[in-house]
Amino acid sequence: MKKMDPLFFITIFLVMLCFITVFLATREGLSGWDLSSARTANIGSAIGGITAPLLSIFSSYLLYMALTAQQEGNKYQQAKGDSDIIFILLSQLDKEYDSFSLVQKTGNFEKEFRGFRALVAYCIIFIDHKGEPDLFKTFKISSETVKIMYMIRSIDLIRARIQHSKFETKTESMLSRQLDVYYQTKFKFPISILVDSFENILDPLIDELKKFQRDNDRLDY
Repeated sequence: MKKMDPLFFITIFLVMLCFITVFLATREGLSGWDLSSARTANIGSAIGGITAPLLSIFSSYLLYMALTAQQEGNKYQQAKGDSDIIFILLSQLDKEYDSFSLVQKTGNFEKEFRGFRALVAYCIIFIDHKGEPDLFKTFKISSETVKIMYMIRSIDLIRARIQHSKFETKTESMLSRQLDVYYQTKFKFPISILVDSFENILDPLIDELKKFQRDNDRLDY
């Protein structure tokens, strides 16, 4: 059963009090009081002087309740908007990840990999040829590398969005945990291969990969 709003009962009480006051004030006598006589004609002013401050306090209370409800509503809308943006970013990241592809040739046969298998297959190419001249140059200009860096930066963006949004602690923890699992299952192994392949290379791109690995490995189970 739906709980009745206490403001409804307060309003009914005040309306009834007004009617009762008018009724009593128009009676010729009540326990020896003649409320309709000229002697007591100013009783309305006295009642008004007593009740006016009470009604002002009650009005202020209603205004406070309205502002509090509005603030709570604004917080809810902001949190909902932030969570919607985060889920959109996660969905877009997932699409980019699933669309990552690599075609490998074996003799006259070609085989296409997608998602995790494609990412691992691509990274293994560089660990297999570690130490070869111009290996890093090939890696740096590859379109697959551009896609990997895009996904890495997307994860960093989503994590920053979670941290700077005004979520409740439980909600923030849940979203952060979901992102942690995403890294553990989809990026941890292939990124470790790349970092190992180019561990001695001094380049901002490798520094970014190492930082990404270091920041997310701190959140291991």
